Amino acid sequence: MKGKIIDTALIIANDDKRYSFDKTDIVNLSDKSIDMIIGSEVDFEIEGDKAKSIYITKAKFNVDAVLKGSDINSIKIKAYTSLICGALGLMPFVGFVFSIISFVAMILAILAINKNSQSKTLLRNYVIYFILIFFGGLIISTFSAVSVGLVALSNDAGFLGLGFGVIFGFIVVVAGLIFGYLYYKELSSITNEPFFLYAFILLIIGKLTTLIFIGFIFVIAAIILEIIAWVRFKEIRQVA
Repeated sequence: MKGKIIDTALIIANDDKRYSFDKTDIVNLSDKSIDMIIGSEVDFEIEGDKAKSIYITKAKFNVDAVLKGSDINSIKIKAYTSLICGALGLMPFVGFVFSIISFVAMILAILAINKNSQSKTLLRNYVIYFILIFFGGLIISTFSAVSVGLVALSNDAGFLGLGFGVIFGFIVVVAGLIFGYLYYKELSSITNEPFFLYAFILLIIGKLTTLIFIGFIFVIAAIILEIIAWVRFKEIRQVA
């Protein structure tokens, strides 16, 4: 019999009859949650009022279920979305939009991890880390650009003041990196996945050596390692 999954435990057949089912009866569910496949077309056998030996023939991606889901697969999808949009954020003109999407997607992923782990600091540390790095970088870029103009005008007093502005920006960035370390350390502990922390350490090394070519290599390696960490992520521990 053919039909469609219309709820977490209910299938409507092509003859409009409804059959209940259990998650264990879906042959090719893999690691997806039931919520994620609502709306998918299936082929199944009937035993009384139960659907058995269910095979998904046409999967439907349930975006709403992924956004609201707190299972590991939903968290991974949010994290992948964040990483992809983060990379697209480097694009001119539209990059800012992708950066916002990246931030929101990661917030949703962390909220789901928080829900399962009962952590009170993971989300806070990430938000502070993101904000301080963003504004610290903005301060450094702004004061650096203005200082170049002042050097051209030989305005030594103004240049000195802007130098302090750049130093302040670096202090903000360092503060952000401290919260970044706290975030990645806790994320590694909660997920039992040390690659998250390793990725952050490589990122720091890359930033410190950004003026030489090797810094770029470390940054790329950090991104790859974080992707691997999300792929390997399989459990969420309760915070003691």
